[in-house]
Amino acid sequence: ATCSLLYLSWKMAFLVAITSVRHVSALRALTSEPPYTVQLRPHPAFLPKVVSAFHINQDIFLLVFYPKPHASPRERELHSLDVRRALAFYIERTKPFRKTTQLFVAVADRMKGLPVSS
Repeated sequence: ATCSLLYLSWKMAFLVAITSVRHVSALRALTSEPPYTVQLRPHPAFLPKVVSAFHINQDIFLLVFYPKPHASPRERELHSLDVRRALAFYIERTKPFRKTTQLFVAVADRMKGLPVSS
């Protein structure tokens, strides 16, 4: 199934935000470099709001939502909200025009592929 790139971007930002519970600036610093897992790393140059050894370059682990196999049709439906699934789909859809390693990129024609700002 396909959807508008704009809606996919919104869904991706929302799912990563609610599953990671991070500040916008931390989400903006995430990279899309391989390996594509549910363990995300901020860009090495990123400085968080609280600059401490604990907070600097802290990995973000995202939980899988209703992984396969599904026990019911409802679980299959809820799996569409799985951040890992959405992340893989988002990276694949944005790969052809991506001009940065930052995870979130602009989809508007005049800025397409450039990193989004917070």
